[in-house]
Amino acid sequence: MSHSTIAAIWALFQEKGQEDYHGEAVSQIEHALQAAQIAIEETGDLELSIAALFHDVGHLLTHTEEMEGFGTMHHEALGANFLREQGFSENVVRLVGGHVAAKRYLCFSDPVYYEQLSEASQATLRFQGGVMVLEEAMRFQRDPLFAKHILLRRIDERAKIADLPVPTLDFWKNIVETHLDNQTRTERVIW
Repeated sequence: MSHSTIAAIWALFQEKGQEDYHGEAVSQIEHALQAAQIAIEETGDLELSIAALFHDVGHLLTHTEEMEGFGTMHHEALGANFLREQGFSENVVRLVGGHVAAKRYLCFSDPVYYEQLSEASQATLRFQGGVMVLEEAMRFQRDPLFAKHILLRRIDERAKIADLPVPTLDFWKNIVETHLDNQTRTERVIW
């Protein structure tokens, strides 16, 4: 299963990965690879790094509802659902699904954070539910992956440097394949 899954995801990146990353100085693929590289170098956490690589995969899927040229509405949910269907771990899926909520939370909890966002990230915030309110923020803080959601979001913001050399998708192929194979083995043991 993992070979066909990887081929399908790699095809998405080849087909749409060179597109602009919605008002940023990098392409979709550059942003994904930079995020994954930062995550692996700074944390060594493979699930977090895979989530960083695929956090915006929802932008690459067929979509119709746009955020005024800044990408796909609900791309985090679309991406999370897609990755779940492909057999990724629940942690990877939840991290991908939570990276927009983390932005909304940080805008609530850190007044300086909003000012540090790129213009594109500021513009998309209004389509993504705006700044969290207190009740949402308190609920989000109780998420067992809260710290990793915040870390992924901060990595996301940093992964927008034009022409930064990073390993290619092929570097990540074996890492992703091993992750998917481990999920398949775990499913077999459970059943």
